[in-house]
Parts: sequence; C-alpha cells; structure tokens
Amino acid sequence: MACKRAATKPWCTTIEQANEYLVNDYLVWWERELTVEPDSADNAHRPLEKSHHLAASLSHVETRTVRPDHNFPMGWQVVPD
Repeated sequence: MACKRAATKPWCTTIEQANEYLVNDYLVWWERELTVEPDSADNAHRPLEKSHHLAASLSHVETRTVRPDHNFPMGWQVVPD
C-alpha cells in the first residue's frame, strides 16, 4: 500500500511503504520535473584552476566570539553552553 498524501507530506509507517513512495511517486516526479537531457554528452565541468580553492567553495565559515559566560551568538540568538 502506497503512502497517501496528507497536506504536502507523505505519511508512511513502514520502510516498505516509504520505499514504494520513493520509487513510484517521488523519483518519478524528480525525473519529470528536475532533470533535463544535456545538450552534449561531453563533460560540461570546467577544470579547477590554481586560483580556485575547492574547500573554500564547498564550505561556509563563520567567526564567532565566545562571551565570558561561555555563550556565543548564533544569528540573533544566544546559545547557552
């Protein structure tokens, strides 16, 4: 039995139902809506140059200051230790 949609979320109670939903509904939608055929079979990725820093491109770094009470700001909130 496939998961029935309630609002926008599927409700699955077993792994089998979840897998059936993924195969029969989600992956079908994904392929239809989010994939396109490439214009060319050639690799479209550009090579990395020496000026590129891959680790910096794939990460987000924030500098924070730990307050004397051992809390630090996270966005507009203060997260206690």
